Amino acid sequence: MGLFIKGQIPWNKGKQLHYEVWNKGMLMPPRHTSPHTEETKLKCSTAQKERWALGLYKDRKIKYENRKPIKKKGYFKNCIICKKQFYTFRSNPNRKFCSRDCLGEYFTGSNSHCWRGGVTPKKDRMRRCAKYKQWRRTIFVRDDFTCQECGKTHTYVMAHHIQPFSQYPDLIYDLNNGITLCKKCHKKKHIWRKKNVYMDKG
Repeated sequence: MGLFIKGQIPWNKGKQLHYEVWNKGMLMPPRHTSPHTEETKLKCSTAQKERWALGLYKDRKIKYENRKPIKKKGYFKNCIICKKQFYTFRSNPNRKFCSRDCLGEYFTGSNSHCWRGGVTPKKDRMRRCAKYKQWRRTIFVRDDFTCQECGKTHTYVMAHHIQPFSQYPDLIYDLNNGITLCKKCHKKKHIWRKKNVYMDKG
């Protein structure tokens, strides 16, 4: 429970201070500035313009160009995966990758600390890889996140393979083999495909 109860009247309600506040009604100037009059501002502006006219600031750009380069406390290295050059500080000499993407690509398969001898099914490995995620994202952007079967928008969409990747493994990442469908239409497509398979077997 808090300090105040609902309906309780504060002890200092309606009471006044027994002394006068010294700064009551005074307008305090802004912090770190002094209030200048219009005359002072005009004088400052005129003096600044005269200095520019006399050329006192003409060498300022040259001075900036001729200043000493800043010494970087580090060195350049090449990424193990993409061979791209990246900069690293002396405090991190063991860095081997230019980005998190290259780091994730390296620690896959037998290099991963979660490796169990390749027990994950091939279809799951394919769906988790970065190449498949990029293919899926490209399909969604191309179709404007709209179901190509019923035309629904602002709904959960799925990337569907026109030719199943179990039968056509070469067309897994082919953009022409992908289409955007909503959850309902995607389910219908797979039910229709299963019926055709059973009919062919029969």
